[in-house]
Amino acid sequence: MPENPAPVVTDQGIFGNLPVPPNTDVKKFKKRNFNLRSVLFWLSSAMLTISLMFWITLTSALHLTSPKVALSIHTHLINTIVEVDQLIGDDINEITSNELNLLFPLAEATISQEELEQLNSTQIKNVLLERSAFHIYTKGVNAFSEDDLIIETKFFSAAGGVKMFIELFTYEKHQKLSNYESTLIILVCVSILLILLLGRGIKKFWSLGISTIIATILVLVGVLATKYLLVALLSNQLTLTTDIQGIINTLFTAPLQNTITLGIGGMVLLMLSFITEQILKYIPSIEMMDAQVIDKPDNKN
Repeated sequence: MPENPAPVVTDQGIFGNLPVPPNTDVKKFKKRNFNLRSVLFWLSSAMLTISLMFWITLTSALHLTSPKVALSIHTHLINTIVEVDQLIGDDINEITSNELNLLFPLAEATISQEELEQLNSTQIKNVLLERSAFHIYTKGVNAFSEDDLIIETKFFSAAGGVKMFIELFTYEKHQKLSNYESTLIILVCVSILLILLLGRGIKKFWSLGISTIIATILVLVGVLATKYLLVALLSNQLTLTTDIQGIINTLFTAPLQNTITLGIGGMVLLMLSFITEQILKYIPSIEMMDAQVIDKPDNKN
């Protein structure tokens, strides 16, 4: 008989000696300090957050520079700058079309004598504002100059601020912004794909929701801060007329709506991830069957 016979496990007990466990020093095992997959996963999450921030901003900018919205902004702006009501006057019959065109600052936004005779003051005002908004949208601040001469202004001045504001909402600016849309969409899609490939289980969906919410919170804080700063600056310099309030509302309605909508989508994704995770915890796992004794030792020997 060997000194340490192999153990025999039966339903009556264990017979024999168990082997001596190896003297293993756990400290000798090297810890893995770098996990490439985990690093790439978090980098993808950060890239998704940043790309979503730029995508929300770009989408809002494209909306604001679109013809319908930009023309509305320029209509309010030109009405504030020119004060068309005072320019036309109460009695439209006292002024000719040539006189009105000379007084109006946009040379190409003219009105004919026939239109002047057929339309009332409100209709003439609307015609001048619509034509002015169209020329500003297509030509920018150069619409105020004859022969398309470049208008020079100081950056830190009221005229410089108006010029910069006008140049932000032109057709040229809309076309330039459109060139970046496809790039940002590809970047967002690549980020989402990497998170889905590198993530494990429900963790990948948690990351998608958290990245979306962080991006929307940062954009929302920026939009609200810009809005209140703009209102504070304008209220210190001039009275907030209906036209100026209309411009402010138009400027910040689309960014707020886009940000809130995407934020709600991120919250829904987080809720679905949480519910799925809780459901998976209550699904019974497959338990291994107890080992069966195939043969019993012969107790006679």
